[in-house]
Amino acid sequence: MKLIAQNTGAHKLMEIFKAPMQAVIDADIDLSKKISDFIINYGFESDEQDISSIRKLKMVNFSYNLNGSTVEFSMPVLSLIQLPLLRIKSVIFDMNVKLFTVENIQPKQIPSLLNIKQTQDNTPANKIIAYLAPNSNDSYEKIKSNMNVKLNMVDGDMPAGIIQLLGLLNELNKVKK
Repeated sequence: MKLIAQNTGAHKLMEIFKAPMQAVIDADIDLSKKISDFIINYGFESDEQDISSIRKLKMVNFSYNLNGSTVEFSMPVLSLIQLPLLRIKSVIFDMNVKLFTVENIQPKQIPSLLNIKQTQDNTPANKIIAYLAPNSNDSYEKIKSNMNVKLNMVDGDMPAGIIQLLGLLNELNKVKK
């Protein structure tokens, strides 16, 4: 027997804590996807004919004269642009949660004249439910929920693969000279 109306705003305590944490995890995943899309779009040549092929690194070529000879070298475009490498360092949730217990009242059994056994409802007698509660007591605040979130973002580290790739290209440029 469920005694909670659907529009009361009451939820299981786990749902109240899980929802904002899941939102942060989803945001971090979306951020990572956008960063990888940025690196692929700006750092690698696209081949519209074969999407599954290995893409070539976009390079910028430089040349200059040194003592009468031309010196040429190439640098990856990724080494020249600022990469949007952000990550979520920490998140602080401050929630005012009101807990209350709902008593599950079993209906009285009516004696059966036909000797039919009635099924028992084996749900727990008490359930703890919760809802976000406002900080103040004025009547307007009573209809609002209260959750403060402090999100701390920092510059992310460059992916190890890009560092290795740039190092390899640097070594190849030294060999060309």
